Amino acid sequence: MGGDRSKSAYYCELGESIHSELKGVISDYFLTREDVIAVYPEFTTNLSGNIEHYIDGHLSGNARIGFYNLDTESNVKWAVIDLDNHSKQDDIAIRINLFLDEFSKTSTSIGLPYQIEKSKGGDFHIWFFFDEPTNAKIVKTFFRDYVQLVGEKASLPFEWVKEIEVFPKQESLSSTGQIGNMVWLPFYGGVDDIGDGAQNGYTIFIDSQDVVPSLKTMNELDIERISEVLELGMPSNLSKPNSRHNTLMTEGVKLAKNGVQINTIKHTLHSMNKGFEEPKSESEVDKLLEWISENVCTIKDANPLKLMSGLEALNYTLPPKEMIVEEIIGKHKIISIAAKTNVGKSICALQIGIAVALGLDKVLDFKIDRPRRVLFLNFEMDDDELVERIKLQLGGITEFDKNLLNNNFHFNTFEGKRELFTDNWDSIEKTINTSEAFDLIIVDNLYSCTSKNDERNDELKEILSKIISISDIYSSSILLVNHHKKHEDEAILTTDLIRGGSTFANAVDVIIQFSESLKEPGLRLMKITKNRSKSPNKLKCFGLKMDEHLWFENIGEVKEAWYMQNPKVPSEDEVIIGELPDVFLTRDYTEKLVSQTGATERTGFNRLKALERDGIIEKVSQGQYKKRRG
Repeated sequence: MGGDRSKSAYYCELGESIHSELKGVISDYFLTREDVIAVYPEFTTNLSGNIEHYIDGHLSGNARIGFYNLDTESNVKWAVIDLDNHSKQDDIAIRINLFLDEFSKTSTSIGLPYQIEKSKGGDFHIWFFFDEPTNAKIVKTFFRDYVQLVGEKASLPFEWVKEIEVFPKQESLSSTGQIGNMVWLPFYGGVDDIGDGAQNGYTIFIDSQDVVPSLKTMNELDIERISEVLELGMPSNLSKPNSRHNTLMTEGVKLAKNGVQINTIKHTLHSMNKGFEEPKSESEVDKLLEWISENVCTIKDANPLKLMSGLEALNYTLPPKEMIVEEIIGKHKIISIAAKTNVGKSICALQIGIAVALGLDKVLDFKIDRPRRVLFLNFEMDDDELVERIKLQLGGITEFDKNLLNNNFHFNTFEGKRELFTDNWDSIEKTINTSEAFDLIIVDNLYSCTSKNDERNDELKEILSKIISISDIYSSSILLVNHHKKHEDEAILTTDLIRGGSTFANAVDVIIQFSESLKEPGLRLMKITKNRSKSPNKLKCFGLKMDEHLWFENIGEVKEAWYMQNPKVPSEDEVIIGELPDVFLTRDYTEKLVSQTGATERTGFNRLKALERDGIIEKVSQGQYKKRRG
């Protein structure tokens, strides 16, 4: 009953990163509540399940899932206009196409963001996304009215238009046990009894050029303004704007549609506003201008893009790439290290900073080009704890130049007054502007140095924009310490574990993730999960051991999946191998096997072959083997 396995795993076949990014899109834009979801074929709800498991199954074609529209507070993150033609009648298909044509034309003209999905049976879902949970009554009222307006403009029969389904269907949930209506999600990677999936051109956004779409959002202010422009009835929860607002908006929209540039519109509206007996504030007028600029203007004030021909590119001499740390930290790049709490990401970030400042040969086994100026910005520990760590790490370095330590390594202090979860980015920018240039700026950590919600795309984009502008001041590289979202301990390291999801992962140049082995206490695992540049070690997993000076040593490549399994009772072979030296002879193994288990020598030879095949041991020479890590 699940997905057709011959056609499933569509997104997995496109690549792990595509699968991971789509998981982020579903979590960020579609997921309203995790306690109740619908899973095909039972059409029942699954309570308190592992939501990532179900999203993985949906994308890979194992089982289609649907999300309920309203959360427990009767708010929604998305709305849907459902254009169905279950009976496959030609006249209904014509009406749907007429509706879509008029809908697209009207929505584009007023700046209403939408995505059209070709749904499982070949019909259409029109999706709208909100940048924050929005009252379901407001959303339902607006889109019911909007559907009627589009139907009228397309000259479609009223009786047919009024039957078009709009989600949300409920204005609120009347009791804690009520869950409302659900919609099957897009991006289904398989085929089941109710329809096709992405590999056959269904459950995808038809206007998107990318497999992973870039979704635009709207908010209550958009509903209010579009209602004014189209003269729709205002949802009762929203107050009707006053006449001054209407006058300014009407004039601004008219000028914008006539192709007048935004600077001229700005001058006109501010002049008009000053003529009112009770003028609006300048900030209110500027907000209106911002909306007109984004949603109505056909001509934006902007410089033309600079173009280069293919021949110019062929003859262009590329500047040499400057690397601060080989493979992982390039000049003027954004890098992130991420892990769960207490894995050692802050310790590792501090180690990188000290090693780069002193110009040590390597850090984490990656070569350091030369000594560089480093600023370590701590927004997590108190001053004494940070200084203690710095002393410990420096204590493990046998010899270093104290002048480099004095000139190249700096960090911020709180003077006993830490301000966590307040917006520190303006202070960081001012610090950079008033200091000698730093080659590497380390921020520990992204979550605690801002008051904004880094799990909301709109707020995260503001943070990332600020980070990039700070990087541009002196072409500095910025290393951001980030957290993982909550996940199972056994999870393999992928970018979808990182807070901020695909928005964050897409913005940075390099991502290095860490976890702690479940098999070997104290062993950390490190993996480069993203690198825009050449990266021979990308997606390889390395083991890290930390010494008494809080210094990580790279012990070489290990098998991540093996180390991330929960410990189990060792097999006979594991017990025997564990008692042997790292390099041993065939007779060492067979003698122990015979004496401890009573097996024959021939069985011992066969087991050795199996252990070699499974990667537990490696043959060194005839009759000699060595153990392999992981």
